[in-house]
Amino acid sequence: MLASTLLDGFAGYGGKGGEQLAERTWIRQAPIEILPAYRLDLEWEKWMREGIADALMVYAPMPGAIEQVQKHIRAKVKRGPVYLIRETDNPKFETEYQKEFAAVAAGRLDGMVIDEMKDYHPHPQRWCPLLPG
Repeated sequence: MLASTLLDGFAGYGGKGGEQLAERTWIRQAPIEILPAYRLDLEWEKWMREGIADALMVYAPMPGAIEQVQKHIRAKVKRGPVYLIRETDNPKFETEYQKEFAAVAAGRLDGMVIDEMKDYHPHPQRWCPLLPG
């Protein structure tokens, strides 16, 4: 099974005390302590330790996603691969995507998961050109 998590191990919706109900807190610039209206704890360390999950994919914000995943996740995983999950549909981040693909190709993480769920139609023409040589 391929499990997913965020840098700080939970997903939450709504802002502080539920005041900003429409705000989601999936992707944050760094692990932070926030008070969402509700939160789902993602027990990825347990899943990996107990063999419930075979691999882990991590949502992490730019810039510096590879470094953040290495520091907060990869360093704690003793078994199984760790992948960065990324939507590659925003042209303004193309340079950052290329850096991430190059870092993965250099072995800094085990791979990438391309999230094509946004429009339910795969578009490899968007991300294949980002692959290194």
